[in-house]
Amino acid sequence: MAGKRPKRRTVEGEGGDSRSPLSSAYPTIARWASGYGWVEFGIDGQDRPFARAEDEGGTVWEGEGPYETLDQALDDMEEGLARFMEEEGFIKKRSAKPKAHARSGKRTRRTKDTSRTTPHKPDAHPAVKKVRNLEAVAEALRRGEGFSVTRLTTIKRLCEDAEAAGAFALFLARKIQRRMREKAAPQRYRQLVNRAVREMAPYLKDPTEGRKERLYPLLREIEGEQDEYENIPFGLLRKVKSFDLLVVEHALKAVIRPSEAPYWLYHAARDYTGQTDQLVPKTAPMVEEIGGFWRKHYGIKG
Repeated sequence: MAGKRPKRRTVEGEGGDSRSPLSSAYPTIARWASGYGWVEFGIDGQDRPFARAEDEGGTVWEGEGPYETLDQALDDMEEGLARFMEEEGFIKKRSAKPKAHARSGKRTRRTKDTSRTTPHKPDAHPAVKKVRNLEAVAEALRRGEGFSVTRLTTIKRLCEDAEAAGAFALFLARKIQRRMREKAAPQRYRQLVNRAVREMAPYLKDPTEGRKERLYPLLREIEGEQDEYENIPFGLLRKVKSFDLLVVEHALKAVIRPSEAPYWLYHAARDYTGQTDQLVPKTAPMVEEIGGFWRKHYGIKG
């Protein structure tokens, strides 16, 4: 962690002191904490300092430490989170700054303007990289590798578009419908899932208030099938009998509450792939199906 830290822009605070606001000093940390997850700093039970970044799926980055100062921990987190968010396609890769050239006495030769003769090549759709990241994870799983389930957080970004989120919710519900049929799941669960697919499809095609009103009682019925909780330290633990039914519950919530769709569909995808904190080789087919949906949705070729 040695080395000089880059100079940071400061603002003048009250009393004439100079302060460095988090958003400008550590932009990646600020971005993460404002829309993706949270960060933690402190001392553990063995008096070891720690720094980590988390989301609903668990830890996405953890500092190696030890850190002598909080600034060192923040610097390490800024760099680590930036790498993680670049890999997941949340942010664009940082480009190297061009080298400065010394001035000379020679005049700069004017180059020919080709802007009118060279056609502009549009940038690739931002979803392309995210979809290929999902496919790369599936390929690695096929080879026997494993990952934290937080690699699926890229789905949150893909689901920021309401139309795409609705289509993905319906896709997952239909997958569960087929899975329940193949597994001979309890009849009550299959009936609820069949109703969910029947109600979601026309609503997404023509979202009238009347159709939306029919989704609410259906959601309550599905929630009611798994409404037992157990007291545990610091909260309650829900007893889940069927994760397949839980996937459809999350999908319905995403359709009913589109502003919350990224959150619910991330959890739906997690439960669809395996209900654990890890992506393991046997989850490769499910990750491939998810990647295939997004490839088809955005018409990605090659």
